[in-house]
Amino acid sequence: MRTVAVVNHKGGVGKTSLSVSLAAAWAAAGERVALVDLDGQASASAWLGAADDGTDATLDVFAQGGPLRLVGSTVAGLDVAPASPALARLDALLAGQPDAVTALRPALASIAGAYGWTVIDTPGAFGLATLAALAAASAVVVPIEPSLLAVAQLSEVLATIDRIRARLAPTLPAAIIAPVRVDVRTVLARDVLDTLRQRFGGAVTVATVRESVRMREAPGARQPIGLYDAGGAAAADVAALALELSERLPA
Repeated sequence: MRTVAVVNHKGGVGKTSLSVSLAAAWAAAGERVALVDLDGQASASAWLGAADDGTDATLDVFAQGGPLRLVGSTVAGLDVAPASPALARLDALLAGQPDAVTALRPALASIAGAYGWTVIDTPGAFGLATLAALAAASAVVVPIEPSLLAVAQLSEVLATIDRIRARLAPTLPAAIIAPVRVDVRTVLARDVLDTLRQRFGGAVTVATVRESVRMREAPGARQPIGLYDAGGAAAADVAALALELSERLPA
C-alpha cells in the first residue's frame, strides 16, 4: 500500500482539495483507496459524505491505539477514516505521550492488504497529527500555490519535513512539490513556476492543477472534481497528476 501524506504548514493552500481529488482519481482508475482525515475541521470527511458518527474513532487511534474506522464515501472505491472536532485538541490531549506520534503506523499496517493507496489529509500546522502522518507515510506531497510568498516559505516547509524525516522516518523519500491553483494566464504564475523548477528541479511535478472555479464549487456539491466537472480542465489536471505520482512512487 502506498501512503501519501499531503502536508503544508499553512491552512488554505489546497491540502484538502488535493487530498480529496487525488484519492478520487486513484479510485476512478480502479484502485481501492483510503483517505485518512486528520484535520479537526473535517473538511475532507464532509466533502466525501463521511462524517464522524460521534465516536471520535480516528482520535482513538492515537489515544488508545484503536483501529482505523473506515466508512464508505460518495465515491466508489474510496473509503474514509473521518475526522472529528476532537482532533483539533490532539496535541493538548496527548501531551507527554511520545508513542502517539507513531500510533498511525500499526493502524495503517492493519488495512494495507485491503487498499492500494492511502491519502492522509493533514491540518495546517506541524503538530502531532502531521508528525504522525509523516512517520507513517511512504511519500509526502506538498501543494503550493504559485505566489512569491508561497515560494519564499517553501524552503522552510521542506526543511521542517527533512528534520522530521531524520528523526521519525529516515526511509521517507524527499518531498514532492505539486503546484496547485495555477492561473496560467498570468505572467506571475508562469514566472513562479519557472522559479520553482529552477530551484527545486525534479522535486516539482510536471503536472500542475490549474485555478478553477469548478474546483472551488466541488465541496459544496459533495463531489470530487473528477465527478463534479468530469470534462473540465481541473479534472484533467488532477488525473494527470495522479498518473504522474503513480509512476513516481513505487508500489
